[in-house]
Amino acid sequence: MGYKLPQSYKDVAGNHNGAYPKPSECLLGRPQGMSFNNLIAFSFPGDEFKGERISEIIKGLGGRLPKNVVPFAADPAGNYFCFDFNRLSSTGEPTIVFWDHEDEDPEQKDPWMAVTYVCDSFERLIASLK
Repeated sequence: MGYKLPQSYKDVAGNHNGAYPKPSECLLGRPQGMSFNNLIAFSFPGDEFKGERISEIIKGLGGRLPKNVVPFAADPAGNYFCFDFNRLSSTGEPTIVFWDHEDEDPEQKDPWMAVTYVCDSFERLIASLK
């Protein structure tokens, strides 16, 4: 993939790859909140994991995500929580954004229209789940 994923994410995903966390409601970033459905696996073709993989999501979206925005979790409606490597936090980790396909630019000229800032770290996102 070519991105240095945060250690906090690697720790969680290493133990719970593809998991469905409970609780799962995130109240950061949007007034109506967002649901955290599952972590997207960072495993590779040929392994035993049968769920979606980060590389497959990126390929499947075919350029609809902004550059350097990497999905790591899905919501139940086909939207994604993503690492934004364009905007790093004070600790040097990528910030967290939410990509909502319903907010996409209909002409697909501005991929940032579908992106909402959520928080400054993966740890903060996980701590916010209610």
